[in-house]
Amino acid sequence: MTKNIRNSIPEENTRCFTSHMGLYAMEPNHLVSALGMIQAGIDIELSAAEVEKRSKTYLEYSVIEGVAIVPITGSLTKRPSKYGGTSTVNARKIIRDAVSSKDVESLMLYVDSPGGQVRGTTELADEIRKASESKEVHAYIDDLGASAAYWAASQASRITMNKAGEVGSIGTLMLLYDMSESYAKDGIKPILIATGEYKGLGVPGVEVTESQIEYLQGKAEYTQKQFLEAVASGRGMSVENVKKLADGKTYNSEEALAYGLIDSVSTYEDALAALIGVSQEDKNTLRLRAETVQREIDLM
Repeated sequence: MTKNIRNSIPEENTRCFTSHMGLYAMEPNHLVSALGMIQAGIDIELSAAEVEKRSKTYLEYSVIEGVAIVPITGSLTKRPSKYGGTSTVNARKIIRDAVSSKDVESLMLYVDSPGGQVRGTTELADEIRKASESKEVHAYIDDLGASAAYWAASQASRITMNKAGEVGSIGTLMLLYDMSESYAKDGIKPILIATGEYKGLGVPGVEVTESQIEYLQGKAEYTQKQFLEAVASGRGMSVENVKKLADGKTYNSEEALAYGLIDSVSTYEDALAALIGVSQEDKNTLRLRAETVQREIDLM
């Protein structure tokens, strides 16, 4: 028997996830997994302190030898989320703070993210591009830099990733449920009172029409155009060449290097050493400091 989605989602989960709805630039498997958890009624049990920690405005960054390490990890949302991840608004504040600091000579974006909301991504990408006009900005992709996360990373002057990593998933998506048949089966007939055909789009139990689907497809295509243009500009590629890679796939390090999506493949420590310009003898000390910062990022 098919599980009734509208009855299986806890009210608290619904309220939280509603704030995350809209157009996404996210690796689809990660988005489907998140939706699956919510549909199954799985919630994250957090203490009050942890909720406060995850929802606070994070305005700190680590500095190693004049390089500000800016974390862009987890799912990207415009505002802080109790599910963790990175708020693009907060990331922009971190970048501006680092650019204005006299102690910071360059920035390293530490990226490990499947992407996330479109809302806020354009502004984050613009912030990174603007920062690179005054200070050197590199991006290091550790395992995954997909969709919105790659959109942002593509604005750095150089992108390095680890050998086992993946980048890409250049595309936008939106998930909308047409639950009209489920409602009808239960003997429920929603009465929608709205001022236009698109005003009630997505209301539970109301049929989603072909023209409404076309309307949403237009929104996705409009955002995709901005996505393609940003990557083309950031990577010095033509829009047509980027479009050929915008099929939703993620690419391994060899493919990404061959297609021009990244500049090199190395460890995080070596990428950081290259940005700083340290000697071979100083690499061991730098490696220990980089590992400490990496552990701090993982605990966020």
